[in-house]
Amino acid sequence: MTAGTKTFDISNNTFAAIIFGREFTNYNQKAIAVADELTFQPSRSNGENMERQQEFEAFTKYLRSEYERLGEDLKDLTNMDMSLAMDVNHNMQGIYEILNDACTAASAANRQEYDRLAVSQNGESALQQCVRENKKKAIGEHISAISSCAIDVMTDYANVIKQSVGISADMSAQSSMDRADARSAAKAKASTPGTSGPVLPQEVLNAISAVKRRARPAAAPGA
Repeated sequence: MTAGTKTFDISNNTFAAIIFGREFTNYNQKAIAVADELTFQPSRSNGENMERQQEFEAFTKYLRSEYERLGEDLKDLTNMDMSLAMDVNHNMQGIYEILNDACTAASAANRQEYDRLAVSQNGESALQQCVRENKKKAIGEHISAISSCAIDVMTDYANVIKQSVGISADMSAQSSMDRADARSAAKAKASTPGTSGPVLPQEVLNAISAVKRRARPAAAPGA
C-alpha cells in the first residue's frame, strides 16, 4: 500500500498508532488526537505537515482494503454467527466514526487559520506579507489533501453503516424465522395423537370434571 512515494507501514503510522495503540483509551481521546495530527501545525516544517497528509492517506487506503476484505468474510460470517458479524461491523464503524469526526474538527480549524492568513495585517512589511502568503498557500494545500481523504472516509463510513443495517435486517429475519419454526413445532406437537397436554394439578382437574358434570343435562325420567 502506498501514498505518494511512501510505502505504508502500519507499525510506523501516526494514525494507526492512535487508533490501534494503547496510549489513547476512549473515543474522545482518539478523535482529538487524530484531529490534532490533521490540523496544520506552523511549528512543523512543510515536509512534516506533508508527511502527516501522506500518512493519513495511506491509513485510509489501508482501512478501505481491510473493509473490502472484511466485507467478503462477513458474508460467510453472517451465515454462521450474526452476532459476531455485527460486533465486527461495529468495531469498523467505530473507527470510521472517529476519523470522520476528526476530519470535521480539523477542517474547521484549518479553514479558520487559512481565513486569518488571507487578511493582510496593518503595517506588515513585504517580507511579512511573503511569509504570511506562503503559510496560507501551505495551509490551502494541506486542506485540499486532507479533504480528499475525508471524502473517502465519509463514503466508507456510510458503506459500513449500510452494511450494519443489512446485518440487522438479516438478524431480524432470522429471529422471525426461528419464532415461526417454534410455533409450527408447537402446533405440530399439539396435533399429534398421543401427545400429552399440559399437566395440571389434580385438584384443578377435579374441579373441571365437576363443572362438566353440573353442565351435563339431567337424564329424562324412565330413561
